[in-house]
Formats: sequence, C-alpha cells, structure tokens
Amino acid sequence: MNVYHFHHSTGEYLGSSEPDADPLDPGNVLVPAFATLAEPLEPAAGFAIVFVDDEWSHIADHRNEFWWEAGGRRVKIDFLGDPAERGLLDEEPKIEPDPPTLADYEDAIQGMVDATAKEKLFRDGVTLASYTASTNPQWAAEAVAFVAWRYPSGEGRGAYDFGSSAMMRLMTSGSHCSSTRNCRTPHSQVRTSARNSFKLSTPRSVKVVTPSSVPS
Repeated sequence: MNVYHFHHSTGEYLGSSEPDADPLDPGNVLVPAFATLAEPLEPAAGFAIVFVDDEWSHIADHRNEFWWEAGGRRVKIDFLGDPAERGLLDEEPKIEPDPPTLADYEDAIQGMVDATAKEKLFRDGVTLASYTASTNPQWAAEAVAFVAWRYPSGEGRGAYDFGSSAMMRLMTSGSHCSSTRNCRTPHSQVRTSARNSFKLSTPRSVKVVTPSSVPS
C-alpha cells in the first residue's frame, strides 16, 4: 500500500511513499497531510495530474510556454490550467498601430525642417533663419533660401502656416488617406514624404563664398 502526495496549493501529484503504520490502530496506516490513498490517474501528454475535490483530475499544463496578452505583451506561463481562460492568446496578436495625430505630423515636419538646417551646419531652423542679415555671404544666402523655402508665400503668413498646409497635404496624399480623419500614413514616412516634397536651394542672385568658420 502506498500514499500519494500532492502539492499543498495546486494539488499537483508529487509522488508516492510507503505509509507508516498507525500505532493506535493496528492494521491501518497514517496518511499525512496533502496525501491520499487514492491512486492517481495515468499520465497524459499536455496535462498535469491534480487532486481536486477528493479526486484526481487531468488539468491542462502549459507551463514554460510563451503566450500573449491581447495588448501584445509576451508572457511565460507559470501556472496550471488553460491560459485562454485568463484571456491569453497562444499566437502573437497583430496590433494595428494608432493613426498619427496632428502633433505627430507637426513634430515630423519640424524635425524635417531642423534636419535640413543641420545639413547646412546650423543648429536648427530658427538659427538658420536668423542669418538672413549675416555679413557672411554664404550664411546669408543659405538663410534667405531657407526662409523662402520654409515660408513660400512670403511675409504675412503666420509662423505655422507653411507647416500646417504641408502637413495637410501629407495627411491626405497617402494611398490609405481619404481625409484627415481616417488617415493611416505611418509616422515613419512623414519625414521622407516631406523631404521629397520640398527642396532647399540657394538663390542664384546671391553670391556664395566659403565661410571661414562654421555657424552654430
């Protein structure tokens, strides 16, 4: 005769041992806590043998497998039972990215503007625009060209007018965009689209010379 041990919290079968005789009741044995005289079920692939409600049962065992939360986070299973009952998925979910917001486009366009200025060795767009009155011909030429490119309609437009109009064109030009409301243009494509849409060139009327130092 054997006694069969199970885990104190999960009920999972742990093994068997020979029981001690009951000194107060000859012919009987002592059954320790978290053990039973009932024989466990035969092993089954993918299942754990668990003692629940005074009987042995098979419970799904996915421990050490990787499942996914609905939000896409990968989790390692460390419990008995069906992970699907806890809302987990056995395949990585395909999550559509959120559509870009107006702020995303504004940031992308500003980043493109600043990147263009940095290509000319200026700190950012504001710095480059400030050199329109520079006594250095090349710096002044680059600043004049930059301002003409940044604000193509000339004076009188607000500081964000050009960015807004460019942003609207970008938002509605993608193959997946029929309006600004349902635009799905990936944010990562904004700077490329913007850079391909606008080119910075130095006006031919301004003489360019090599500067003796690099502006900051």
